[in-house]
Amino acid sequence: PRAGTAALVDGRVHLDLEAHGTMRDAPLSGTVKGADLRIDAAQFGLHLKNGRVDAHLANRRVTLDELAFSAGDGTFRATGTLAAATESADTAAANVKWHAEKFRVFNRPDFNLVVSGDGALALVKGKVSLTGSLRADEGRFINQFDPSATLGDDVVVKGWPPREPDPLRTTDIPLALDINLDFGDRLTFVGRGLDTGLRGEVRVRTGAGGFTGKGLLYTVNGTYFAYGQRLSIDPGRLIFDGPLDNPALDIVAL
Repeated sequence: PRAGTAALVDGRVHLDLEAHGTMRDAPLSGTVKGADLRIDAAQFGLHLKNGRVDAHLANRRVTLDELAFSAGDGTFRATGTLAAATESADTAAANVKWHAEKFRVFNRPDFNLVVSGDGALALVKGKVSLTGSLRADEGRFINQFDPSATLGDDVVVKGWPPREPDPLRTTDIPLALDINLDFGDRLTFVGRGLDTGLRGEVRVRTGAGGFTGKGLLYTVNGTYFAYGQRLSIDPGRLIFDGPLDNPALDIVAL
């Protein structure tokens, strides 16, 4: 209920833990094993099954020997360590490597995506660092009209009171991102009159100015419905070399 949604979580978990010390300081040691784990959140198209976790605790560290889930015809696996928060802020408090193989992240009629890739997740100086590369094995996105959509920050309506700026700055976001996204050759997008395949690669990173992109996306067999007729797109390119939400456009529709 706190997430404003519903999900089904199932499975078995066995914990064998010991604590030695005083009431103020009694570090845990032992093992955690989980099997037949399952997470279903249909509204997001999230269906994870055959989950298992194998971890052990010692010396104020959690060593993740294996975390695995299946989704669709693919798998996701992760291994690594999680350190106690009392360790020096200058050292990594987490270091987890992950691998996805034809893993179906989303599975809805209007929003489905299968990915493969490798990467690492770390917690350094209070920020989550996520690095790696992902390739879309297949996917389809259908953009529905959103009645709750709002005007962009750069839109000013005469006679309306000015909007307060967002107090959340990019520098406040506890995330350091460096991910290379390969759109593969089986990804399509439909919505707002646009129907096209998407190809190309974009490297997404975080910095002082927010999310940045470096790369190129282009349309394949793209069409756009406007003015009562269907237009063919050629060329259709988005060129990223700066802020992620402001690529250069090279688009002709005839």
